[in-house]
Amino acid sequence: MKFVRPTRSQLVVSLFLVVLLTMTVYVYWPGINCCFILDDAINLHYLEFITQNPSWHKLYLFVMDGIASELGRPVSLITFAAQHYSWPNNPEHFKYVNLVIHLLNGILIFVLCRQLFSKGRMSSEKQNYLALIITAIWLLHPIQVSTVLYVIQRMAQLSCLFTLISLICYIKGRFLYTANRKTSGALLMTVAYGFFGIIAILSKENAILLPLFVLTIETTFLRQLERDKMWKIWAWVFAYIPLILLSGYLISSIDNFMADYANRNLSMSDRLLSEARILIDYIGKIFIIQPNGYGVYNDDYLPSKGLFNPISTLLAVITIFALLISAYIIRNKQKHNFIVFGILWFFAAHLLESSFIPLELYFEHRNYLAILGPIVILVFTVSH
Repeated sequence: MKFVRPTRSQLVVSLFLVVLLTMTVYVYWPGINCCFILDDAINLHYLEFITQNPSWHKLYLFVMDGIASELGRPVSLITFAAQHYSWPNNPEHFKYVNLVIHLLNGILIFVLCRQLFSKGRMSSEKQNYLALIITAIWLLHPIQVSTVLYVIQRMAQLSCLFTLISLICYIKGRFLYTANRKTSGALLMTVAYGFFGIIAILSKENAILLPLFVLTIETTFLRQLERDKMWKIWAWVFAYIPLILLSGYLISSIDNFMADYANRNLSMSDRLLSEARILIDYIGKIFIIQPNGYGVYNDDYLPSKGLFNPISTLLAVITIFALLISAYIIRNKQKHNFIVFGILWFFAAHLLESSFIPLELYFEHRNYLAILGPIVILVFTVSH
């Protein structure tokens, strides 16, 4: 087997990436030695029964009887079960793992960005430069702390991890497909969905939005690639039909959602209006660093009680529509791909948790993957 020596550019990029990962560990390390918070105990307290008398049956019950959702999120629970010996006295052990997953996700963000930018007209050095800056911001942005140091949000991290792997495999397969290696390309794209996509969903249900991420990439950075009849069939089977089925499921669940709202102090319309303000608040926190503005406790957030109460609700709704309409208007201009990508990515990532589904209103960890969109806009705008 012939050894291929890395180029000087590859070595420099690798060195910078290692330095960046080291910086991330340094920044997060002081927060490792902290306690469990919020619903950590609700989701993980059954680990105590495993610790008292470990058995495969108890491990199985813990993994398969998760209470976080209808699917139970067994992939995430497997990782918690593997650490049952640390419950409940060593929360730092769980946070070590969360930090490692965050570092892995950072590497995957770099790889994904490098793939996305490779079909543009910029040099390889600039592609590396932009991908490194985006990765640095993604890893070190303070809004990510609410995910990394919040133990149970490993579920969001793992969902992100396998979603990124799925997208990277998809793009690699797409490149093979375009290079007249259609069979191997289509097979890799399908594996990306059929294996890693399912694992991502079983980590946390947000990954069901994977088809939207693929379509966002296809309509922006990959818009110049070939789309023949076979690819269109593939897209219908693995992207459009899953989205139609998801829409059908959500519509069929409206009655259940309404019954849940009957036990809350706000209506579905109030939640939608509130989420418009919250999304704009998220964007503000992403673009403008607020030293004391981040955290996991947002129970005091006042919901909207109509389009004009408060007036910021109307301004938020107008802003969101303006952003989406702008993305539609400039969608065919290649030089604005990064803007369209950033807008569509951010709103696609929030489509479930920041919509009409009766969840808690405000959590910064919902931006863990969504933040990539605004960061791409920021970095490309400054670099131009």
